[in-house]
Amino acid sequence: MGEYRLETDLDPEIERLRADILERRWAGEVLFFVRRIHADRATSNRDIADAFVAEVGCSGLGKHWLEIDRQEALWVLTRVLWGDICYDVSIMTRDEALNLAARFTSLFNDCTFFTNGTWKKRVIPLPDPVDCLDGFWPITQVTADTGVVAVGADRIGMLWVKDED
Repeated sequence: MGEYRLETDLDPEIERLRADILERRWAGEVLFFVRRIHADRATSNRDIADAFVAEVGCSGLGKHWLEIDRQEALWVLTRVLWGDICYDVSIMTRDEALNLAARFTSLFNDCTFFTNGTWKKRVIPLPDPVDCLDGFWPITQVTADTGVVAVGADRIGMLWVKDED
């Protein structure tokens, strides 16, 4: 792997966003990290994502990272912030979750987004269809974890939720 280094990002919006997410996403454990990155662009974004998540105490996924576009990243984050991963219980409104997800994704320009799982609609026994995690490669040691890692030109970040059954 090529070389890269991370630095603290002093943008005050990052701390405001972290506080807003932690205030509203009260169930499970939120992992929220954003850093400035200086990387040898010969280094693959998957390798950078692996090294970054390892630095914050998680496991890298290598070839198992699923690359997604910005719209998919926004959708995954909205779903993860909106409700409990294991039980599909609402934690905040979808509008609140979408706003927080949009604020996170807007931090990154010229970016590759990664996640660890796929989703499906669950209709029964719930009265309304709910998107639930269908399959995933865990990066933590809990029952379910998912979110988005963003590797941008000058910034790297992670918004992830760990939920227990």
